[in-house]
Amino acid sequence: MQSLSSGRDPRLAFVATVAGVSVAAVLASLVGALLPPPTNQVAQPLLAAWVIALAYIWRPGPALTTWLVLMLFINTWAHYQSPAILHLDEALLPMLVLLALVRHRGVTREIRVGFKEVALAVFILAGLASSLLNAVPLYVYSAALILLLKAIAAYYVASWTSLRLEDVERGGIVILGVAAITVVLSLVEVLDPVAFREALGLPFSQRQRGVIPVVSSLFLQPGLFGWFTAFASLILYAYFLVYRRWWMLVAALALNVGMIISGRRRPLVGIVVAFLVALAWQVRHLPSRGSALRAAVPLVLSAILLIGVSLPFFGGFYASTIESYVPDSAIIEELALGDHELTREQSRSIQPRIALYAASVAIAREHFPLGVGFGRFGGHISRAFYSPAYEEYGLSQVVGLRQRRPNAVTDTFWPMLLGEAGVIGMLAYGAFVGAIVVGAWRRGHAAPSQRERALQLAVLMVLVLALVESTVAPTFIAPPVAYFVFVAAGASEAVRPAASADDAATTASVRVRLDSAGA
Repeated sequence: MQSLSSGRDPRLAFVATVAGVSVAAVLASLVGALLPPPTNQVAQPLLAAWVIALAYIWRPGPALTTWLVLMLFINTWAHYQSPAILHLDEALLPMLVLLALVRHRGVTREIRVGFKEVALAVFILAGLASSLLNAVPLYVYSAALILLLKAIAAYYVASWTSLRLEDVERGGIVILGVAAITVVLSLVEVLDPVAFREALGLPFSQRQRGVIPVVSSLFLQPGLFGWFTAFASLILYAYFLVYRRWWMLVAALALNVGMIISGRRRPLVGIVVAFLVALAWQVRHLPSRGSALRAAVPLVLSAILLIGVSLPFFGGFYASTIESYVPDSAIIEELALGDHELTREQSRSIQPRIALYAASVAIAREHFPLGVGFGRFGGHISRAFYSPAYEEYGLSQVVGLRQRRPNAVTDTFWPMLLGEAGVIGMLAYGAFVGAIVVGAWRRGHAAPSQRERALQLAVLMVLVLALVESTVAPTFIAPPVAYFVFVAAGASEAVRPAASADDAATTASVRVRLDSAGA
């Protein structure tokens, strides 16, 4: 990665632009907050969005990076100002879509309707047909559809934007820098969590998993902190696999400290699975399996180290979690295949995610092949307007899914698709995401330079992490995670080829070293 290993690129100018636009957006939101209500509720996110949109016209790469960074800390930002800023993405995305089509029209002329677009259209049509057939109110299914399409819109904005490879690399450097800062601050928090949170004016809640308290750094939720540090570390792991520079491996492991002390399970599992996919990519890419396996030894050792460090602290917690996710098969059968009537004891004992999975199977079976409609199962709108499907399918008495406190309703993703858009909708959305993953795999093998191969491998590993997380979290719909994943994928498709003599020379040098190691 030239941007991480050479001083020739104007990286400081990129970082300064991101910082300047971020400050300008925050100041604009402050101006909006000074207006009288209810105007301030609209003006605050709208003024911040205008700043980022104007920056996008001038410098699209830094503008997209700025938006991701601000969305990463949007809840913290809202804590300091007001909840109105939480609507920044809804104010900004329509502007970005329009500007991507107008400002980068040279790119959009080449847009073609392919397999991804057909799959996406099938998903939308299946959900709309299901909503109409089940008489879902317009305000319910339209709101749910908008939430589903926000992240997809971010993907197309990034893929339509004319980006240079340097723009994407420098954006990655900013993300890595932000991740490093949050990890350093989390280590300070470990020393005295109460004093740390009070000094920054952040809320404090005593949370402990295993034998140590979990931390969240600058975030309000440790889950987001754990995911973000895992996301950033995968960038370094991918570039290490391509460039074999040991400082990248050490830096990636350092970022994983944040993942561990956040007390999260999903990112650790996602990283291990991403490692396996990266090893398969290596086997297909390098000339011999022996050299590929030897090149992968550091990654295998890193996975062993991460698991070995985590188990002493969280082993007991992991074991109890696994036990809670393996309930009585009779409960599952009752929800998925029976009359959906659970006893009081059964409702208390079943894990909400397991209940959502089982009920989604029942919905798919009884409402084959289209489900019960957008906004009726497993999504934010089904929680805001409590869905009658939860009563019908025996979920209204499950802890975490009850109407008075349905906090766990949004704890899954694929059951939401299966329940709302049926088998057809879920398979179509899966095909859409699958096409993005396969595209990253293929572009990585076809890339003419190390820099492009490293970028595509990083995106592939990030997508694998997202797929693993999506089994127990709304990864592909919930901001900011969904925006990071889809913008990374879209940017990797938009980037222009940048093969050079330096890349060719570096590639030849690496191959010589690998061949020598193999000999």
